[in-house]
Amino acid sequence: MRVLTYHRVANAGEDPYLDPSLISATPEDFERQMGFLARNYEVVSRDDVLDALEGRRRLSSRAALITFDDGYRDFAENAWPILKIYGLPVVLFVPTAYPDHPERAFWWDRLYQAVTFTPHPERRDALLGVRPGCAAPERLSRLSELRNILKAMPHAEAMALVEEIAQQLEVQPPRRHRVLTWKELRSLSKQGVTIGAHTRTHPILSQITADELREEIRGSQDDLQREIGDTRPIFCYPSGDHDDRVVRILREEGFAAAFTTLDGQSDLRFQDPLCLRRTNITRRTTFPIFRLRLWRWVSRIDAVRHRRKTHFTTSSSPNGGIVMRLDSSRATQLPSLERSPHPPVSSPLRVAYIMSRFPKLTETFVLYEILQLKALGVQVEIYPLLRKRQPVAHRAAEELVRQANFRPFLSLPILYAHVHFIRRQPLNYFKTLLEVLWATLRSPRYFAGAVVYFPKSVRFAYEMAQKRVDHVHAHFANHPSMVAFVIHRLTGIPFSFTAHGSDLQVDQVMLDRKVEAAKHVVTVSQFNKELIVRVSGERQRHKVRVIHCGVDPTVFVPSLNSDQGPLQIVCVGSFEEVKGHRYLIEACRLLKTRGIDFRCHFVGDGHLRQELKQQIARAGLADQVILHGALRRRAVAKLVAEADVMALASVPTRDGRREGIPVALMEAMASGLPAVSTKIGGIPELVETGLTGFLVPPRKSSALADALQRLAEDPELRRQMGSAGREKVLREFNLRRNTEALMSLFQDEVQTACVQEVLTPAERPESVVSG
Repeated sequence: MRVLTYHRVANAGEDPYLDPSLISATPEDFERQMGFLARNYEVVSRDDVLDALEGRRRLSSRAALITFDDGYRDFAENAWPILKIYGLPVVLFVPTAYPDHPERAFWWDRLYQAVTFTPHPERRDALLGVRPGCAAPERLSRLSELRNILKAMPHAEAMALVEEIAQQLEVQPPRRHRVLTWKELRSLSKQGVTIGAHTRTHPILSQITADELREEIRGSQDDLQREIGDTRPIFCYPSGDHDDRVVRILREEGFAAAFTTLDGQSDLRFQDPLCLRRTNITRRTTFPIFRLRLWRWVSRIDAVRHRRKTHFTTSSSPNGGIVMRLDSSRATQLPSLERSPHPPVSSPLRVAYIMSRFPKLTETFVLYEILQLKALGVQVEIYPLLRKRQPVAHRAAEELVRQANFRPFLSLPILYAHVHFIRRQPLNYFKTLLEVLWATLRSPRYFAGAVVYFPKSVRFAYEMAQKRVDHVHAHFANHPSMVAFVIHRLTGIPFSFTAHGSDLQVDQVMLDRKVEAAKHVVTVSQFNKELIVRVSGERQRHKVRVIHCGVDPTVFVPSLNSDQGPLQIVCVGSFEEVKGHRYLIEACRLLKTRGIDFRCHFVGDGHLRQELKQQIARAGLADQVILHGALRRRAVAKLVAEADVMALASVPTRDGRREGIPVALMEAMASGLPAVSTKIGGIPELVETGLTGFLVPPRKSSALADALQRLAEDPELRRQMGSAGREKVLREFNLRRNTEALMSLFQDEVQTACVQEVLTPAERPESVVSG
C-alpha cells in the first residue's frame, strides 16, 4: 500500500507567515496529482486499511491512502475541494490542543515567524551563526539546522528555547487561527474526512516521559472522541519520531494503525501496523517524480536513501547564545550547513534570461528578479535584445551589465551559428524560420521584429547549447518570447515567459503558438491570465501561472511621518500616456482651488516631459508639483518613505495599452502608503478600494482629487490604509517568495528532464500509467 503525506497545499508567498518549506504542493499541482491517482490507483479510506489489517478484506496491489498532517486551514480551503471533485477519501491527522486556541502556534511556525519578522536582524544573524546581510538561502538553511537541533533536545527544554528565541527577537505570535477549528473539523468529518490522532501538542515523542507520552496519546484520542465522535483509533507520529517505548504504549492504548515518516510502501500482510511507511510529498516532487514514487521499486530506493538520521547536540555560548555542534560520530551523514534550501538536481541550475532592453530604469523588476535568483544559487545568463544606454543606472545592474551577452544584429559569429544549424538540422531551421515569419505576417511590428531579431536568436541558441543552459525565460510576451520560442525550436531547451502589460494587451500575434510551445507561462495578474487563456484556449489554462512581480520589503519600509505640513503626494512612473500624468496634474489643480495644502513629487522621465512641464506652468502649480526626473532605487525609496500617499492615474491608451500591476504601487504600499489609482488592468488585484487605498475611473481628475482630499483630511485613515497595504504586499508581492515560486517552475522542468535522461524510453513518465 502506498501512503502519501501532505502538510500544506498553498502558493508560496500568499501568506507572509507561511514557511515555504511546509508547502507540499500548489493547488494546481495537487489537483493534477489527485486526478492521476483517481484515474490510475485505488484510493482507499482509513476503514479499508483497518479492515485489511483485521483480515476482513484484501487491498488491491494499486491501493493508495492520502494523509494530511497538522490540520492547517488551507486543507479545507485548497485541498478538500479538489479531493471532493475526484471523490477521494483522506485522513487528516490533527494535534488536538490547537483548534479553538489561536493564541497557540506550532513551535516551528513560531520559530519561522520570529526569524522572518524580527526587528533585530543582527540578533537573528548572530543566533543562526551567519554573516550580517547574508543571502536568504543561507539563513533558511541555518534555520533548518536549528529545527533539527530542537528536535534532538528534551521537549520541555526545546520549547523553552523556542520561546526564549522569540522573546530575544521580540516577535509576538499572530493571534489568528492558523489551524482548523473544532466546528470546521466537525463539518469536514460530516463531509467524509477522517480525522486521526496526532498527539495533543505535537512533541517529539522519544523526548518526553512515559506519563507525558500516555497523556499525549490518550488525550488526543479522547479529544477526538469528544469533539468528532469517531471511534476507530488511528495515529500519526509527530515528525515521524518513534521508538520501541512509544510503539509499546501506543499498542497498550488500543491503536490499530500508526504512521511514521519512514519512506517506502507497506505490505500489510507482514509489516507492524504501528510502523507503517509513508511517502512525503514536497514542492520538489514534480509530477513525473510523483508518478515515479508511486512505483514499488522506486519506493524501495527511497527507503534506502532516507534511512539515515541527522544527529545534533547543543551548548550555550558565553554570551547566552546557541552554539550548534554536529555529533562528530555522525558527521559524515550530515548535510552541509551551507546548502541551499532548494538543492540543485545535479549541478547549479543555469537559466538564460531574455529581455528587450537592459539595463532599463523603468524595468527594475527584471533586474531585481535576476539578483534574487542569483542569491538563491541560480546561474543566470543574460541575453538582452538591445543595450539600453541611459544617464541613470542602478548600481546593482553594473556587474550584470558586464556579464550580459550583448550581440549585434549581424556578425561573423551570427553567420557561423546559422551555418551550424543549417548543416545539422536544415529542415528544422527553415521550418522554424517560416513558422515565425508566417505567424507574425499580419502584424507589421511583429513581422519586423521577427526579421530583425531572428539572426541573433539563432546565435543565442548556439551559445546556450554550448553553455548547457537548463531553461530559457523571457520577460515580455512580444519579441523576447518570440526569441525564446526560436531557441526552443532549434535546441529543445525548455522555455517560459512572463507577460506584463502592454506587451500582452496591445497585440496577441503568435501568442497561442508561444503558449503551446512553452513549458510554463507566467503573468503578473489574474486579469492577464484570463486574457491569455481566452487567446490560447482553455486547454492551456494549466500552464498559465500568476506570479506577481515583487518588491523587497527591507528596502521599501514605512517611516514615521509627521501629520503636520502639506500633504506629500508621490507619483513614480515613466512619462508615457499609459501612466495618466496629465490627469493627476489636473487633480492637483483642483486640490489647489479647494485650498488643500500639498506637494506632488513626480519621479521618472520620458517623451512627455516637456508637455507635462507646460501643463504644470499653465495650471500655476510650479510651487506645488516637483519633477525629480529619473532616480536611483535608494533615492526613490527615501522619497516614497517621506511621502503621505502614492498616486498613479493610469489610463488605457489609444493603441490598447493597459497597466499590468505597476511595481511602483507595490513599492509605495510596502512603504506604508495608501494608494490612489484607477480601475484598470491588474491594479484592482493590488489596491483594494476602501482598504488599502482608493480606485477611481480612468481620466476622472475630479474623482482623483476627491480621493486625495479625503486622505489629506484624515491622517488616521492614511495610517490604517498604509498598514493594510504593507501587509498585503508582504503576503502577495514579496520579491523573495515570488522569485522562489518562479524558481520552482524552472527546477521542476530540470528535474523532469533529469528523470527522462535516466529512464529508458519505455520507462519515461509519458508512458507511466500503471506503475
